[in-house]
Amino acid sequence: MNSFLSSGALTVVFVTLLMIIRTIKGELAIPLSLCISVMLTGISLAICNPIIDFINTLAEPSSKNYMTVLLKSVGISLVVSTASDICRDCGETAIAAKVELLGKCEILLLSLPLLKEITALITNVLQT
Repeated sequence: MNSFLSSGALTVVFVTLLMIIRTIKGELAIPLSLCISVMLTGISLAICNPIIDFINTLAEPSSKNYMTVLLKSVGISLVVSTASDICRDCGETAIAAKVELLGKCEILLLSLPLLKEITALITNVLQT
């Protein structure tokens, strides 16, 4: 809870600073917004680190592959979400949509070996 409050306060300070800079020097607003987004994403990932460690301890060695795919997928979705939000902030909604499509394709490609494994398992169960 404490990290949430400090992160929230930090976000309010950043947004206030961004609004002031946008009125004074508008061309600096986008790079500053990008820096703020990257910093807040880093803080979010640092907060999630104990959660990831806990999930890894719960995972059995046999299902470690599944957890790796799951955690990579979550990471990809966070990066894609941040990138598409930045594109939308810059007024590039078409590029934002393509970034989201790219992220979905990447997650599907990442999960393809698991889908093959599940399909083989279902085939074996149905044959017996």
